[in-house]
Amino acid sequence: MVSLTDIANVYLATERQTPSREFVIRFNLLDTKGDPVTDPQPIQGQIIYPDGSEDVLRIPADLSPDASGTYEIRYDFAGAYPPILEEPGRFTFVLNAGSADDRAPERIPIATARLLVDVGRGCYIETITPQPLVCTPGRAAEITVAVGDYETCLADTLKVRVFSDGEEVMLVAGTSGTFTGDVTGLCAPLLTGIPCSMQQEATMRMRMVAQLSDGSPLPPVERDIPVQVIAPPCTPTPPPPTPTPTPTPIPDSDGDGWNDLEDRCPGASGMALFNGCPPPLWFLALLGALIIGLAAFVILWLWPWIKVHTFAPPPRGYVLACRAGERRTMPRSVYGVGMDKRTSRVTIGGDQKKAHIYVKGLKPLEFVVERQGDRVVLLDAEKGILKGTFSDRASTHVHTSNPDVTLRIGLDQSKLRC
Repeated sequence: MVSLTDIANVYLATERQTPSREFVIRFNLLDTKGDPVTDPQPIQGQIIYPDGSEDVLRIPADLSPDASGTYEIRYDFAGAYPPILEEPGRFTFVLNAGSADDRAPERIPIATARLLVDVGRGCYIETITPQPLVCTPGRAAEITVAVGDYETCLADTLKVRVFSDGEEVMLVAGTSGTFTGDVTGLCAPLLTGIPCSMQQEATMRMRMVAQLSDGSPLPPVERDIPVQVIAPPCTPTPPPPTPTPTPTPIPDSDGDGWNDLEDRCPGASGMALFNGCPPPLWFLALLGALIIGLAAFVILWLWPWIKVHTFAPPPRGYVLACRAGERRTMPRSVYGVGMDKRTSRVTIGGDQKKAHIYVKGLKPLEFVVERQGDRVVLLDAEKGILKGTFSDRASTHVHTSNPDVTLRIGLDQSKLRC
């Protein structure tokens, strides 16, 4: 989200960005009528670093807009400008679109804009679950907010609130930067006046405030929380009963509850679903498939989910992949990946379908991260040999099957360096 400045075509990001995760810029090109331009246009850019130095903004040559005309550019603050991990600063992105004359030696853009972004390590909203939040009678509306880089803020100043229609709920701080709370009380005004059996979309607002470790205030961070409001089902009013004469008893030869006049199979006991006949083979096959599907769901999804949320959570730690001594991606949380994949043993490898953490250039499955007693270890996936131990004092350097790729592992994300 951006806000306008006093200068035309100069925009300011409304929130401070953290260098610990990838930054995504999305923009549209508009024609003179204000409609999005969906035909691909040449895009060029420059980046001005906080120290005043400049560089070319690397933009893929095949960059194209999506069906709605939106372009997307991704940028790694820390990878391009490592000092931003130590001291905050402002980045200026210069975007040039189109070409006034393709024959000119220097491209003259048709449109240009600047985006000012304040960057510095600090707490940020990583995830909000569930999405959307469901408000319906008789059901608790509980929400969980995960805060990234929470260790950069003073713990007693980090507060997360959810509010709607003048009411607010303070979320309770948990472990590892998580905040949870029951916002059922905020659902009541949203359910007022909705006809029965109807649904509608609504929005709650979340705000996070904190002070950085140096005591300076972190600009408030706000997010919209989508809400699905579901009214209770309508209850039809039954018509008054009509007196009926007592019927003459009719015999039930097979004793299945269907009298012989209505029973299509009076000589064989059956089910009401089939008008007194025994269930056909297709029904038995369908029932068996349903039982097998339910068992597969419990074994493949529900049980792993229960296991990682109760007695066998994933190990905590971070993995950073370095290529030729340079960081190409942000550190990956082993715990976050394990919770997402519902496993307490997280694999690392070069096959996106087989490995939980994908590192280009490695064997399909090269390493396994697991907990052994009180420590978290990295093992060779084939031989089970110990390759390294996660520590909170310093990162551990691990060689891989690819001489250009090394791993840094540790319990403290801020100490991982290539």
